[in-house]
Amino acid sequence: MIAKIPKADAYGGVLVNAKGEVLLREPTQCFGDYAWAFPNGKPHKGEKPDQAALRIVREETGYCARIITPIPLAFGGQEPNTLAEGQMMLPGIFTTAFYLMEPLGRQGKLEKEITTTRWINFEKASDLITRSTNKIGRERDLAVLRAAKEAFEKLPDADRPATCKEDWKTLPMPRRRRKIALNITYDAGAMKRIRKGFLPVVMEDKWFAWFEEPILHLHRSWTGFCIYEVNFIPDRDGWRANFASVNRDAKQYTCADDDMERQEILGLIDRLLLHVC
Repeated sequence: MIAKIPKADAYGGVLVNAKGEVLLREPTQCFGDYAWAFPNGKPHKGEKPDQAALRIVREETGYCARIITPIPLAFGGQEPNTLAEGQMMLPGIFTTAFYLMEPLGRQGKLEKEITTTRWINFEKASDLITRSTNKIGRERDLAVLRAAKEAFEKLPDADRPATCKEDWKTLPMPRRRRKIALNITYDAGAMKRIRKGFLPVVMEDKWFAWFEEPILHLHRSWTGFCIYEVNFIPDRDGWRANFASVNRDAKQYTCADDDMERQEILGLIDRLLLHVC
């Protein structure tokens, strides 16, 4: 990571997804006079800032996460004053620093102090945060939101959040399926792009892809049907696409030629994920 997290009293995370949405959590009974806010808290004894932030995000949102980059600002309680290059400290006793993160896998259980969470775009997130009656906390969280949006917009494509199951309306692979061999190896760079998945943005984008170790899921974007599940295993030269499960439910998918399916799967990986024409 290039940026450095500033020293603070507490640490937290701003989760962003492939659709450019942020995750807010709703404290039970508006604890602390917060309506919606970002997960944050004090580190345990001996915890490093990144360890504390990842733990707190997991406890308060149910998501295991990966740090994309630190937000190089420390946030406190009142109007911001720039104290030094690369660091913004708000006057007050207590300060909080945040990491920009992406979710890994599916959402787990929330701790009892959190009622629910919500994925929402940056503009609507601002509206939810303004519902907090804690004025100092509200202004801090709005400042965090602005800083997170700026950091997100500066991310190169390689560092953008990967897709996840929750990014699209999907159906699981049906019981009627067929297993076909693939046996093709991808290097670490290609595997990094494969793990990013694919999010359709126009009607002509007919596929949605998301990766959950060790399986790449490929769905039809219009229906949500899962057509292929590609299984990857570590290989001496990188990662090997070992085999694929292919949808054989005639009500969802009709092709039944293994060679055609094999070429289609490898072609989708090349076009959608590796951007090979």
